Amino acid sequence: MTRGDEVGMETTVLVMCANDQCLAPAGATILRSALQAHGEWQVQVVSAGIRAEVGAGWCPQISDQLTKDHDLIMRPHRAQQVTSELVRAADLVLVSERKFRGSARLLDAGSADHTFTFLEAALLAKEALARTVAEGAAVPAEGSGTAGTGRLGTRERLVWLLEEMNAMRGLVALPPEQPHGWRRRFARNVEVVGHDILDPHGERGSHRKAAPALREALDSFASSLADASPRTVPA
Repeated sequence: MTRGDEVGMETTVLVMCANDQCLAPAGATILRSALQAHGEWQVQVVSAGIRAEVGAGWCPQISDQLTKDHDLIMRPHRAQQVTSELVRAADLVLVSERKFRGSARLLDAGSADHTFTFLEAALLAKEALARTVAEGAAVPAEGSGTAGTGRLGTRERLVWLLEEMNAMRGLVALPPEQPHGWRRRFARNVEVVGHDILDPHGERGSHRKAAPALREALDSFASSLADASPRTVPA
């Protein structure tokens, strides 16, 4: 079985968090909306949890945030446990925290090169495009995918972008760290540490701050994917 074949769609993205009730389904909803806003309709975005309570619904706090503050339409949701089959079928795996990259790798060793945190995906995709333009390197040529299709399909552009992103791991600076040491005692509702968006159900997460952090990162990634075509690269 090859990635993307299992669900019969051109492209598959798996979004993972701890319980598949909060950050993962929120990320999937935001990414789906962002991709469709860029005309990327042939993408299946699914979510799953490392320790899911199978069948559990939305976290009401994150659902309210996305509905009221981000004007998103919320689909019915039932949490599912992540499996090796889900990881293997995904062209891209997105996780809320770096520690969950290892969870994906344990389920499918081949997933390591296309698994990123939300923030890594946004930063690396943006930087990959910027460096490609600056260096005048060629993005895969128009029509190099399926014969007669014209513009490259989503999956061809995603595969190219992920290869560039993977090659740049460790070369892009992390966001500034949050307060630490004695200052941490006075830091409330921290939502981002390095490349991690923290679980609001943990002691340091915040629903109010996690939702916009997700939105910013995934809107940026969707924009980069849409721009990963020859029309953005000088001849």
